[in-house]
Amino acid sequence: MPSHALAVAEHALLVERRPLTRGEVMAVANEPLELIPDLVGLAHRVRLQYCGDTVELESLINAKSGACPEDCAFCSQSVKFDTGVDVYAFLDLGEVLEAAHATKAAGATQFCIVVAVRGPSERLLDKVIAAVNAVHEQTGLEVACSLGLLTDEQARRLADAGVRRYNHNLEAPR
Repeated sequence: MPSHALAVAEHALLVERRPLTRGEVMAVANEPLELIPDLVGLAHRVRLQYCGDTVELESLINAKSGACPEDCAFCSQSVKFDTGVDVYAFLDLGEVLEAAHATKAAGATQFCIVVAVRGPSERLLDKVIAAVNAVHEQTGLEVACSLGLLTDEQARRLADAGVRRYNHNLEAPR
């Protein structure tokens, strides 16, 4: 039997078709871990009601790995911790395109370019935008990005390049 908080959330989302209030979100977030299967079930029902029974597949490429200056204790990409993660600069365009072609061949419709940084330098952003353009031209895939914190201008440049989804980790080191 779902908890009161999950029952309220289900009614709000599926019957009233409205977003949860901050208080409702906090009530769900404070539920015990034993209720995670119930929460996953609710998430599935919400997805079915709002999106139907189809899913889009997305693949991502870790296009720049390691050496992130942030100190998020849970993250293997941080330069502050010895995690053994491979550290490399932004991949060559050919490597990004190879991954994008493999993504398309696997039947996915989305391709996400991810880099380990607090936020992109202009030089890195130029490389990402070149990759976005090449992936669009050569594969027709939708391209998402996860590049850390962006300025308004950087976000506009990505949108102008055709990026329609931006994945952002909401975690913070402090």
